[in-house]
Amino acid sequence: MCFYYREEFEEINFITMLNSISLKIIKMINKFLVLVLVFVLTGCQVTGTANKSVINKTKTSSSLVTKIDDSQCSAEVYAAIAGPEFSYIGKDKYLKLYFNVVSDSSNYKYTDADYLPLSGLKFKFTGTLAPKEFKSQNPYKKVITIDGVPVEFDSNIKSAVITESCHTYWFSGHINYDYITGESAGIFEKIDKTKFTVEDFKYVYGPDNVKPYAPKVKIDVDKFAKTATISTEYQDSLMLRAWTDSGLSKKPKEIQIYTEIMLLDWAHFDRAISDDGNKRALVRIDTDVRNCGGVLGCQVYETVGVSVPLGYVEKNVEGFEVQVYGQQKKVIKVPKYQITSILEAINKIK
Repeated sequence: MCFYYREEFEEINFITMLNSISLKIIKMINKFLVLVLVFVLTGCQVTGTANKSVINKTKTSSSLVTKIDDSQCSAEVYAAIAGPEFSYIGKDKYLKLYFNVVSDSSNYKYTDADYLPLSGLKFKFTGTLAPKEFKSQNPYKKVITIDGVPVEFDSNIKSAVITESCHTYWFSGHINYDYITGESAGIFEKIDKTKFTVEDFKYVYGPDNVKPYAPKVKIDVDKFAKTATISTEYQDSLMLRAWTDSGLSKKPKEIQIYTEIMLLDWAHFDRAISDDGNKRALVRIDTDVRNCGGVLGCQVYETVGVSVPLGYVEKNVEGFEVQVYGQQKKVIKVPKYQITSILEAINKIK
């Protein structure tokens, strides 16, 4: 669905790290405000048997949004909720990584048994997002392409989920998005097996949160070197850039894929091959070490640049892939929205 190189063990490490941070700063929260907000949003929450709750449509800027209030929850109410039904298709041991029993940091109190109603049952997303509790809940702006449509959204959210048995859970959105919309979907899928759409994505991440993405290109002119750099926005650890003269009169012959790759051990990437079988020039740009407090140890980052001919990019506007090699190998997926945005700027050069 977009360039995304993290494997499942990496997302587990990341989510574990977020949970640890949340626990350390819970004392900073205004407890009274949190209790009021959670009461409003989690009426259907249970840890064993269903509480008395109901989900009613509210008048908001989007017809997708529903509100949970303090009334009786029923099968009829669940059936009346708009949007498709889903089922969890991952392993039960990972339920706590993708979902929370409550929307605040007291979630650590709950056990595997509290998640059983989510396993094997149908559920719907309400479009309701929990309020952000901590400063550590940064926006984490993401751009992905769903069925050819690029959208941007804050990924670090908690989204209300209602099961057919009237249990409420909160989906943790900062994950591998291919697990939701791509061919490798591994968290949940639509009951009717139809294709995942942009409208479905709005239910999952909130209708006011998911917005059309308009690609932007930046042009930096160096009047001393008499050169200009054309670059796309840096999204999902990737951008495209090219170089021309300061007068913007010469089309570049190549476009560089600039990307930062997260690993658990050094790969020392030194070569690359594009999906047409041709070798491509690779340059090492930077290395870094971060997040050494996780259960899997430090995360290492290698930043590389891979150059591909302009003609190759023009022939693969829908997207293409390049594999980089070293002591490990990784596939770089270049999305359509990055390609179209840089080509639009380059095509203005006569």
